[in-house]
Amino acid sequence: MHKQRIRLHGIDTPESRTRDLEEKKYGLIAKEKIKDFMPVGSMQTLVTVKDKAGKFGRILGKFLIYDKKTDSQMTINDWMIREHHAVAYHGQSKEDIAEGHLKNRELLNGEI
Repeated sequence: MHKQRIRLHGIDTPESRTRDLEEKKYGLIAKEKIKDFMPVGSMQTLVTVKDKAGKFGRILGKFLIYDKKTDSQMTINDWMIREHHAVAYHGQSKEDIAEGHLKNRELLNGEI
């Protein structure tokens, strides 16, 4: 695949393109964490959820990664949730997941 945009299935991360500077800070951190795991040009395994692009032209899927912490393979999606950079998302409203994002911010504040 070349220059394809992928939407990570089952997670919601803070927005990196927003006027809310606090949310933007955490969105940019989440983006950097993914770049650290999956640098441009590296070999990656993508498991797609649908056979076609979604309504915004992105492929919906999960990337498989090797997690040194657990010495096992997992998805970047699950890793982002475990490390508090994303919350589980399955179509609920932004209000329904807002508490999870706030809790993640509190947990990450000690690490930043």
